[in-house]
Amino acid sequence: MEEIKQQLYRPLHPKLAELFDEKDIVTDTLLSQAARGEESDWVTQAGGIKKLCTEALQRVVKRASNLQGADPTAWRWGEFHRITFTHPLSVKKPLNLLFDSASYPVGGSEHTVRAMGWNKQTGTVDHGAPWRTVVDVGNLSQAEHLLGPGQSGQLGSDWYDDQTENWTMNRYYRTTIQAPANSDHQLRLVP
Repeated sequence: MEEIKQQLYRPLHPKLAELFDEKDIVTDTLLSQAARGEESDWVTQAGGIKKLCTEALQRVVKRASNLQGADPTAWRWGEFHRITFTHPLSVKKPLNLLFDSASYPVGGSEHTVRAMGWNKQTGTVDHGAPWRTVVDVGNLSQAEHLLGPGQSGQLGSDWYDDQTENWTMNRYYRTTIQAPANSDHQLRLVP
């Protein structure tokens, strides 16, 4: 997507391009329209949908080859796309060596269920939701959740980074909530 955006918006003056930083929705719309045969001036100026996509793919393959070698079967997203859980105190070096987690390969991107932003040059995940919860609204007595890197922010605690590996592997913990047997209160969800 980055390669397509660079090619589409190259004609913009750099100062204008800075103001137009988040181009994802516009790019998706332009590509969808072009795929339906409704090519916009932006796509036409970039050489048409076929040329735009072909050249973008060629640049991406070249970049991936430079990063991970010539054999595409050996390429791994997680070798490039990695996360390190950083502690607020780690901004003062060398405290990062004490407080920060190891670097872990992770899936996801800005456009997936496991949404997380990342530096396009280094692959380093730089923001995303550390607490992830899945709730079945048909059964509110159970939920699955994760909190990366762990429940505690206190170095040395057993819960400081106990969920890091499970968070990176997308392995959730189940939480069960049962109402007291003698409860007269009831939650009703009515449309």
